[in-house]
Amino acid sequence: MELTKSNDKYNINLKKTSNKNNFLIFNNNQIINLNLNNVFLKFGIEDYNKKKILNLFINMDDSIDNDNYNTKIDLINIVNKIKELKNDNLKSNIYNLSNKEFDNPIKKIDEKFGTNVIVLRTYLDYNYSIKMDGILGELEQNTNISNYYANINISIKTVWTTHNNYGLIIYTNDINLLKKFE
Repeated sequence: MELTKSNDKYNINLKKTSNKNNFLIFNNNQIINLNLNNVFLKFGIEDYNKKKILNLFINMDDSIDNDNYNTKIDLINIVNKIKELKNDNLKSNIYNLSNKEFDNPIKKIDEKFGTNVIVLRTYLDYNYSIKMDGILGELEQNTNISNYYANINISIKTVWTTHNNYGLIIYTNDINLLKKFE
């Protein structure tokens, strides 16, 4: 997905972590948090390589309002900025990205889910919360949330690198369940 906005508000900076292969991502010295509304949680929380992941099915055509649409575009633009770091000679050398392939956390999927649906792979933050719209308090972290629509808060926190690849670690912080798909 190659979308751009003319009023680009993200000034992405990377800072090395204690893990020499990872970099923290900042926008004007702040972690990037986004709220994605009305995303579909087809599979719910899954275990993958000893971590908990949540794939967010995002319908790019289903925008509740202008802010929600802009947030989706911001997400794609931020991912594209990280992808393009390797094409900037100075930054590519600083972050050692020269001969690496970008592992995009956003995947375009087949049309059985809709013509303009993307899937964003996120990892669950250690302190994530699950709430049900209209109900006070948090639900258990092991609650089955598959086939729900939800509002999700994510943080775009880390660029990881290996010998051949680089990519993003995006965390889900908060899950607000809206309704179950029947």
